[in-house]
Amino acid sequence: MVEHKQLYNNGIAIYPEIDIADDLETSDVNKALSANQGVILNNKFGEVHADIEQISGKVDQLSEKVTQLDGDVEQVEANLETEIETRTSQFNTLQDNIADIEKDVGELKETVSMLSSETASIFRKLTELENKENKVDIYPQTDITAVIGLNEALGTKVENAEFTGEIGRIEGEIALKANQTDVESVKAKVDEHGNTLNEINDKINNQIQSEINSLNINKPNYTETVAEKDIDVAVVGKTVFVTFDRYIEGSTSNYHVLTNNVPTPKKKPCMVSIMTSFNSKTYAVSIDDKGVLIATLVIQEKGADIYPQTSMEAVKGLDAELNLKEDKSNKVPSFQPEPDDDHYPSEKLVATELNKKS
Repeated sequence: MVEHKQLYNNGIAIYPEIDIADDLETSDVNKALSANQGVILNNKFGEVHADIEQISGKVDQLSEKVTQLDGDVEQVEANLETEIETRTSQFNTLQDNIADIEKDVGELKETVSMLSSETASIFRKLTELENKENKVDIYPQTDITAVIGLNEALGTKVENAEFTGEIGRIEGEIALKANQTDVESVKAKVDEHGNTLNEINDKINNQIQSEINSLNINKPNYTETVAEKDIDVAVVGKTVFVTFDRYIEGSTSNYHVLTNNVPTPKKKPCMVSIMTSFNSKTYAVSIDDKGVLIATLVIQEKGADIYPQTSMEAVKGLDAELNLKEDKSNKVPSFQPEPDDDHYPSEKLVATELNKKS
């Protein structure tokens, strides 16, 4: 008989010692051990198999989750790609908008620059008009070389250019026309700033009237016959221009007045321009055939040449001269003056004419 002392350690049978009878063969022991080990291994295999099945179940669950995560990753990648495309399109649009803005800014800068230049030009014109308001005889003078251009513009052919009066007259028309154009070009801009040319004209006309009154043209201090050799006479169209070559001898204090001795045409209405000096200034005074004052121009002497400067009041009478037809005859008429007090306009008549023009 074999006695087994079976010990258990955590449910596992162990056999630390086995008493074997002397008559028991070794092969029997081996068989017993093998049978016992088979039971143990079967039990252990069952436990391991259960664990494997449990682990397989968990692996299957993990596989499902991995598959689900793969789908999520693909969706995220698709969403990310769409987002990148959207952001890229927005960025490109923003770049285009920035380029458009930069272009608009450049155009705006150019516009501001033009407006600044235009504003500066307007203020210069305003300054010029203010100067004209404060002083009559500040208008720009005209170079004598511009006479040729005026002749072509007027269709006027001056054969005898040696007449100082004709040259002075043409220069005066150049200055008048230039000043007229200048006034027309800035009139609209001046009105935008709340200024009116009428106010400036009124003040200038008051100065002109003051100058006229100081001449006392309706109350001459003397009567003297003017020799034809002492004056220059030029005829353009229907307009006759008479200019003194020099100061008339015998005048008092260089004060020349319009007298009945000034040659005045009697045959047809026309305009006569003569020069007179007062207080070291020289004036060109235009009168009609009845002696009515039309305009007064302040002029300045420079050497032997006389450069007329214009007043705004004189511009009004310029168109009438420029619109006259050319007289093809180059003859210089000789007028015989006839003393006649009718050539002295009365104070009332002068005031009436000035009021009409203002």
